[in-house]
Amino acid sequence: MIADTLVCLLLVLGVAFGLSRPFIDRFRLAPAETVVAGAALSLIAAWAIAWAVFVTGFPLWGYWLLPALAAAGLAFGWRGAARLGADPAARDLMAGQLIVTAWCVAWLSFVRSHSGGAWMGDWLEHWQRALFFLRDWPRDTPFIDIFEMPARPPLANVLTAAFMEVTRADYAHFQVIMAALCSLAYLPVGLLAGRFGGGRSGRVAAVILMVNPLFLQNATYPWTKLPAVFFILGGLYFFLRVRDGDALSGRAAVVCALLLGGAVVTHYSAGPYVGVLALAWIAMGWGRRRDPGFLRMTAAAAAAGALVLAPWFAWSVAQYGWHATFLSNSSVTTLGRWQGSHVVKIALNLRDTVLPPQVRGFRGSLFRQSSRWGALRDQCFLLYQINLPLALGSVGCVAVAREALRAARAAEPRDRRFWTLALAGFVVLSVAVYGDREHYGIVHICLQSV
Repeated sequence: MIADTLVCLLLVLGVAFGLSRPFIDRFRLAPAETVVAGAALSLIAAWAIAWAVFVTGFPLWGYWLLPALAAAGLAFGWRGAARLGADPAARDLMAGQLIVTAWCVAWLSFVRSHSGGAWMGDWLEHWQRALFFLRDWPRDTPFIDIFEMPARPPLANVLTAAFMEVTRADYAHFQVIMAALCSLAYLPVGLLAGRFGGGRSGRVAAVILMVNPLFLQNATYPWTKLPAVFFILGGLYFFLRVRDGDALSGRAAVVCALLLGGAVVTHYSAGPYVGVLALAWIAMGWGRRRDPGFLRMTAAAAAAGALVLAPWFAWSVAQYGWHATFLSNSSVTTLGRWQGSHVVKIALNLRDTVLPPQVRGFRGSLFRQSSRWGALRDQCFLLYQINLPLALGSVGCVAVAREALRAARAAEPRDRRFWTLALAGFVVLSVAVYGDREHYGIVHICLQSV
């Protein structure tokens, strides 16, 4: 199994860093930015290739195109890869990614079974979705007997299926592949850390993620939230590069849109972030709304995002219709469960996301344990998985609050206003899009990127 694990890791990371290698240098980004943008565009390109194999009915050996093209990309783009290896910031990011991935897979080796009470449906659904893209499931079969195919976007599931076809289509390989994909969330975190902290802050970011319980829980729990976080935070970074207003803005805008499109096609929890950043884009460019340069940049970014979204939505509408494509997601299907005011529901869900259920005295039936040690584990899981402050860690939330106050005092009024409104928008809109009451809290649904 050790050899199989290494093959899985080499496959995922090789595709992520190799597939875009021949053309990513044409964006002329900084080396560290090239690492992150290259990995993101590689995964989007890999999804496009695997998606074409699936929807056209091409034999599944077509999934082997991914490692073949990635190997060719590394071979033809070796000079660019050597330049990245010579840059300290890019080298730190790549080394940090290797360490974080190894750390996540090492923790995965301790998992004997996924328990988690009623949470088991989430990992089971994504396992079934991976099998679907191996053509093992009829197109009209509901997943976990609940969700239609269009209820979840496919990017991470398609990639997982393709990598399983190249290695082995069993649950052990599924877990390792998903853990490797989830671990890539480190890359934009390290890049953002370098933007704000400079120097070797990417190394510090790697350590912080490695000891963060929310990150480890979701890296070893096989679902698609952290791959979406990878695209969301990468898109946020390049949005900030557009906001800098320098010569890189045009290229950064296209990369931002491509990554946010990839986020939406990975998990619909990206929706609130795309909405807030779209509003910020409009506000940021309102004074330039008649500037041809800004309009061209906006049109190019919109076209790039649409290019990523179109294959999934066009196919889904053709196969399942408009209703299933846009109204089968759980955020929509749960709307009818709450009969009261939606404003009250949002306020209560926001409260329950900030205050842990143990503090409020809420005892639900999600976890039922006969073991004292199992109960302790489950209560810790709840604290870190669904509570916004504690998602940063029991010590991390205090450190983040302290650093946020220091940064706010030192920031320019323009930056302070932007981050206050953006973070408030991310949190409130992420809570608002959930259709039902959730007494446990809903960090796990949309707020992992925060």
